Amino acid sequence: MQHPAYEDLVHFASDGHHATELQRARAEFIERTGDLFESDPDFEPRIGSFLEWYALDRMVTHASNATPARLYIEHVSPRLTTPEVQALRPLTRTRLSLFGVKRTTPKAVKLICLLTNQKHEARPETPLIGVEPGDILEGRLLPDGDRLALSDTVLLYPKSVRKLLLKYARAYRKDPQGQSRVDMVLRMAFLRNRATRYAHVDPRQIFAKAP
Repeated sequence: MQHPAYEDLVHFASDGHHATELQRARAEFIERTGDLFESDPDFEPRIGSFLEWYALDRMVTHASNATPARLYIEHVSPRLTTPEVQALRPLTRTRLSLFGVKRTTPKAVKLICLLTNQKHEARPETPLIGVEPGDILEGRLLPDGDRLALSDTVLLYPKSVRKLLLKYARAYRKDPQGQSRVDMVLRMAFLRNRATRYAHVDPRQIFAKAP
C-alpha cells in the first residue's frame, strides 16, 4: 500500500510490545488462509495481504475495539496538525473485499464488490498487469481524497472458479450468517491458497468444498 504513512504504521505495529501481537496475527492468518512459505509463487502479495489485514482490519488483543491503525493515529496525533491527522484517517476506512473487474485503463479500474454489489472506480497504485475484465480479485480500496485507490496488493482468483465465487458471494449477500466481509474474504483466500498449492488439482474441485 502506498499511503504516505503506511510504512510508519507497519513499523509501529511491529515494534516493541506490538511484536507479540504481530506474531499472534501471523499465526492466525496462516490458520485462516493456509500455510505461507517463501518458496510460494504468490508469497510477496500474500505477505502484503497479511500486513494490510493485521495493520488495518484485525483488532488487537490488548485494547478495546482498536486496530493497529487506530492505535497508531492516537499515538502520533498529539504532535501533528489537524490536517495531518485528517490525512491519516483513510487508514481506518479501507475496504478489503472480493471484486469483479468490469473495465481497466492505465489510470482507472471499474470494479463491482461481490459482497455488497456496489460499483466502484479506483486508481490502481501500480499497473494491473494480467488483469482483465471478468477477472475476480482480492483487493483493498483506500479513500484518496474524493476518489478511491486500489492497493498494490492484489491477488487474482483462477478464472475457472468464477461461477463458484459468484455463487458464494450471492449466498453471502442474502445471509452473511454472522460473518464479516473480511471473514468471507479470508475464507475464500484459504481456498485460493489450496488451489495454488495443489496445482495438479482442478481449482473447481477445491472451491466446490468451501469451508
